[in-house]
Amino acid sequence: MELALKYISLITACGTGIAFVIGLFKWIDQRARDQEQRIYEAFHKMVCIASGTDESGRTVKMVQQIAAIYQLRKAGTPT
Repeated sequence: MELALKYISLITACGTGIAFVIGLFKWIDQRARDQEQRIYEAFHKMVCIASGTDESGRTVKMVQQIAAIYQLRKAGTPT
């Protein structure tokens, strides 16, 4: 019993540290997923515009199509 009481603060600190590390990994993973989703949505939007329509189906101007094609080429270039 004395041994458990002696190390209870150490056990508590270790548990807190482990919970923090797990939470940090979850946060990093969620942030990466959110970033991938934003990139996918932007890519989808640019493809729609390059095809001549926006997401609501309205026709876009040629200048917008050219800009979208430029963005798509830029996105496809490895960094």
